[in-house]
Amino acid sequence: FISIEDFEVLNEENTYLRQYISDDCNYKTLLRQLYSKGEGEKAFIFNVTMQNHGGFDHPGFEADVLLDGMEGNYPLTEQYLTSIRHSDLALNNLLAELKNYPEDVVVLIFGDHLPNVEREFYEELYGNNIDYMTDEEKTGMYTTPFMIWTNYDIKEKSDVRSSPCFLSNILMEVAGLPKSRVQLYLDDLQQEVMQ
Repeated sequence: FISIEDFEVLNEENTYLRQYISDDCNYKTLLRQLYSKGEGEKAFIFNVTMQNHGGFDHPGFEADVLLDGMEGNYPLTEQYLTSIRHSDLALNNLLAELKNYPEDVVVLIFGDHLPNVEREFYEELYGNNIDYMTDEEKTGMYTTPFMIWTNYDIKEKSDVRSSPCFLSNILMEVAGLPKSRVQLYLDDLQQEVMQ
């Protein structure tokens, strides 16, 4: 377990973005862990990033991703989008490094919720008052994408619908690892729920 104090001890350049450990610093620490494992040892790293955690009204953080063509003014959304742009750059660097890692690597990335930005932004984006949205329209507000990346060839899939509770099963399948009894139960449950 690596806490915020451990990152501060490392005294990384770009340790913080806003008030949180930056994804760049986080991924550099992850790579250090990966490269320091013993030969033949396997690694499972559950890495939670915090850089894009709300709120998005951090003083002194200047947004450089600006919304254009919208009716409203959404500074929280612009701060979030700027933070996400930094995340994209950090993720690109991480995957570029892992691409050449000498062992097979599987990376599963997912978000747990949409950002808490201006309600009016979502209403303008969806073209409807949130209070009057249909259940189907609201579902889009509670749906986040996930991605699996490997440094070896796998069959690509798109439009895969799942729930966070089933992602470990998808990960095990991609990694070619056996599933536990709980995961086998979750396979059955997913079949039932996703019908």
